[in-house]
Amino acid sequence: MADLLIAALALLALAVVLVVLFRAETLGRAYFAAGLVIMTLAAAATGVLLYRSHRPDEPGATPGPARSAEAALGAAVLRLDLPLPRGDKYPQAAILLLDPPRPGPDAWTGDMSLICSTPGKDDTVQNCTGDDVRVWSADPLEKRSVVARAVGDPFAGPEACAEANGATYQSQYMELEAGRAYCMRRTADRKHVTAFRIPVFPSEKPLPTRLTIETAGWAG
Repeated sequence: MADLLIAALALLALAVVLVVLFRAETLGRAYFAAGLVIMTLAAAATGVLLYRSHRPDEPGATPGPARSAEAALGAAVLRLDLPLPRGDKYPQAAILLLDPPRPGPDAWTGDMSLICSTPGKDDTVQNCTGDDVRVWSADPLEKRSVVARAVGDPFAGPEACAEANGATYQSQYMELEAGRAYCMRRTADRKHVTAFRIPVFPSEKPLPTRLTIETAGWAG
């Protein structure tokens, strides 16, 4: 912008000199020579500044504000801390497929329940307590949604959740892996998809008290 302003001033100086030269009846050689010098410098400065203003940034130049990868994708990653109530024998939380996604009030009536269980224990005793083995799963208990393992990284685009690319949705229990991405979709709305992953499973004892997940959703 500054280059363009200076170029405009140089053009103005060039115009003034031209007007003076054409309107003056008699000029000494010194004045005439000075006018030619000013004209030459103004024209050169204008050309150089206009060239610089349209020239691409050089390697190593300071770039302008960069857009984050998430912003460029148009699907912001939302971090949720879901409480794990102690009132049930399975520590659990629920996700509602809303925009943005957020935890539901009842783990068993959400669109998708996230449950911790211990192999060999049933719902008459407390699961995932103390040194119990912990198995985390996604359970669409109310059949309001289906779940699939993502084919690639769904946080980089919805293609990783597309059935055409190999994502296989199911309406029953799916065991989860920490750090792996999954896709869930409304049963009644195939276009509404939410990607989620659990970076690290909770390890606090005797019982896990909360579950942190990352989600990104889109419709269409």
